[in-house]
Amino acid sequence: MIKRSLSGPSLLQSPPWDRIPLSLLIALYEENYQLCQNHLGPSKNWLPVRHFTGRGPLPLIVRLMGRSTYTSTFEIGFASSRIQPTFVARLYDDLKVCEVLAFAECGRPWKMPFGSDLDLESRWSRNMAFQKWIHYAF
Repeated sequence: MIKRSLSGPSLLQSPPWDRIPLSLLIALYEENYQLCQNHLGPSKNWLPVRHFTGRGPLPLIVRLMGRSTYTSTFEIGFASSRIQPTFVARLYDDLKVCEVLAFAECGRPWKMPFGSDLDLESRWSRNMAFQKWIHYAF
């Protein structure tokens, strides 16, 4: 039997993907999209800056960072810049998914993924944190 070498990271060998299927990450993206639609409304109607009243005493703010035909990139967090976390996310309206690209926590700088950076464990963590935060904030 010929052994094939893999170039790049293997989705089957890097934790936690040996235990969690990739389909769960996609399902998480789909649920995050639905949460954004429910709480923020359709992205085509978004203004550059919107304020929302959440469950807590602090208002929430959404800043539209960029928009194209099928995507909207936005920043969402508490209106006070001293209160963290703040998330940067992208809605893909054609696919009906929302991916969190980065988040700031406790004054740490943003770490945006570039190129073919798979780092699925970090993607899973960012998107789970976003989902929990949305449930908490709204």
